[in-house]
Amino acid sequence: MTFNVRGFDPPQGTPKDAFMKKAFSRISNERPDIIGFQDYTIPIKGRYGIEGLQQLLGLPYAVSNNYSIYSDHVSVNGVGILSKYPIISSLPIAVDSGYTCIAADILFHSKRIRVISLHLQSYSLYTNEKVILSAPRSFSHFDEQRIKRDSRKIAWKLRWAFRRRAPEARKVAAFIKDSPYPVILCGDFNDTPASYVYRTISRSLEDPFLKYGSGIAKTYNESRYPFRIDYILHSKQFVCKDFHILHTKLSDHNPVTAIFKME
Repeated sequence: MTFNVRGFDPPQGTPKDAFMKKAFSRISNERPDIIGFQDYTIPIKGRYGIEGLQQLLGLPYAVSNNYSIYSDHVSVNGVGILSKYPIISSLPIAVDSGYTCIAADILFHSKRIRVISLHLQSYSLYTNEKVILSAPRSFSHFDEQRIKRDSRKIAWKLRWAFRRRAPEARKVAAFIKDSPYPVILCGDFNDTPASYVYRTISRSLEDPFLKYGSGIAKTYNESRYPFRIDYILHSKQFVCKDFHILHTKLSDHNPVTAIFKME
């Protein structure tokens, strides 16, 4: 499973404990053997911390990497990997933005595999800027000048994010190419399958959606347009047996799951 959990941030007016209980239960229902998290803001200890999630899921091994703009010793704010199978070693993948990636070498039935969880540069749109993505039926309540101003601001942010993600994608692709082990990559690319980022990273990997999916799928919730920006990709040594995009309101992203058999 891969899941951008949006910091486990509950909607306004929802008690934190109730939200966390629901979120943990939703993840548990899928019974993942390995899960990659992004935007993973969670305490290390406690019932609704990493330790509580590990206990609930039966995943005793965990690694994480904080965003470069945030770090303390009591919580995680970044990306993480939880695993049923032993994590032999882990290493971060350096990117230039405040976002981050981590790789874990996992012992899977006497064979080593490399699992990567990554979160690439977002567009950093504020809530009031996302109204265009929601495609309301009418913009009549906006004045013309505001539409022009917000559109210019969004266009600038799109160009800025494109430029930052491109070198990130090249670094990740080089890391995958040099991997001594078969790779399962999961994460939030913040970009669509038509993008340079997707083409660069997926060049040596396979996308199970192309076999099991149909049409234009949606993994980003806060848009009426169908954006697939969250992925599970894999090396050719794996055969994907099943693939799903799960719909949820627990985050602005839908989790993605895949079942693999190793050749």
